[in-house]
Parts: sequence; structure tokens; C-alpha cells
Amino acid sequence: MTNVLGCVQCHGNHFEGELVHEGEDDPFVGGVYSTNLSAVMAQYSASDLEKAIRFGIKIDSTAIWVGMPSRYYYHLSEDDTKAIVSYLKSVPPVDNPGIPENNLTVKFPGKIMGGWQYILSGGKGLLAPSSTDTAKPRLAASATDNIIDRGKYWTTLTCSNCHGADFSGDDGYWNSPDLAITSAYTFEQFRKLMKTGEALGGRDLGYMSEVAQ
Repeated sequence: MTNVLGCVQCHGNHFEGELVHEGEDDPFVGGVYSTNLSAVMAQYSASDLEKAIRFGIKIDSTAIWVGMPSRYYYHLSEDDTKAIVSYLKSVPPVDNPGIPENNLTVKFPGKIMGGWQYILSGGKGLLAPSSTDTAKPRLAASATDNIIDRGKYWTTLTCSNCHGADFSGDDGYWNSPDLAITSAYTFEQFRKLMKTGEALGGRDLGYMSEVAQ
């Protein structure tokens, strides 16, 4: 399940943390790194982990802000959440000295601008945390044996982070298409894309192909 939800894509195959964004053309941010989850699991209780996954809140009550899609993981069912938490708690610690403090390296202009932005943003810093709308009912409540409900549940958990909550695509960082494009696929063609990363015409879709594989 952690593979399907994209946990290993950001946190590494052993949850050791890794570089998730390199700011080559960014005058402020040098690199953004995911947390070494394997090293912090011992500090988190099961309820702490659930809060982190569903609401994006760390054990010290501050926000997890570097791309954690808690607004979508909020919809995880109780059973699925317990399964993920149980698995993460079983992961052995891995030493990774390459993860910088605060999961971020900042270039000199960013250190100056970041200080002002930190003050003006009320302590949110350069990158805002993911927001979870707790007023919405969880999709898991309707994720029964109905195939459409199940499909909505899983696409919200897995596809929304790149393609948006309404699956209309993202013109920014992800540069992802509107998923209405899937109407051009037969079931077998779409299954091949999701299993092998090969799109129509044998095309390679970059990050999407990597995730599928």
C-alpha cells in the first residue's frame, strides 16, 4: 500500500529520505528533501502517525509542509490507515546523513528573503503546509463494494496529488494532464499504462512511467 500511495517515491525504498526537488533554476531554494521516516518511527505512537498521515501534523504539533498530501490521505479508511501505520512501525532504521536539517537547503538570497517571508507568513516559511479540509466527509465511508466508489477512493488517494483534486491536471510543478485523456484508452491499454508505465503509442511519460513501474 505504501508503494501504491507513493510513499516510497518521496521517502525512498527504505524510507530513508531523499532529494525530492532540486532547485537548479530557483534563486532561493537549493534542494527539498523528504524526511528519513525510518529514523523517526520510534518517536511516533500509532495515533501520532495517523495524525501525521491524515492531517499533516508532526509530533511537536507543527505542520508537515514539504509536499505531504495529507489533504488526500485524510480519506484513508480506518483499516487502510492501521495497515500503513503497522507497516511503518516495523521498518528498521536507516542512517542517512545526506538529509539536511529542516529538510531544506537554501541559497544565499533565499536566506535573506526567507527570514522576511517567515515573519510575514506567520511562521509558515518558504513553503506552505498541505491543508486538510476536515469538514468534508471521508470518501472511505462510501468506498463499499461499488466499483465506482472504490475507484473514486483510490484515485483520490493516488492520482490527486499530481493531477489535482478534480483530476483536471496541473500546469505548474507537476505539468500533468487532465485525466479526461484516459477516455482514449481501452481498459487493457490503461491497465498496461498503470502496470508498466507505457502509454499509447509506446510513449514514455517521464515521472508517471516511473511511478507505474
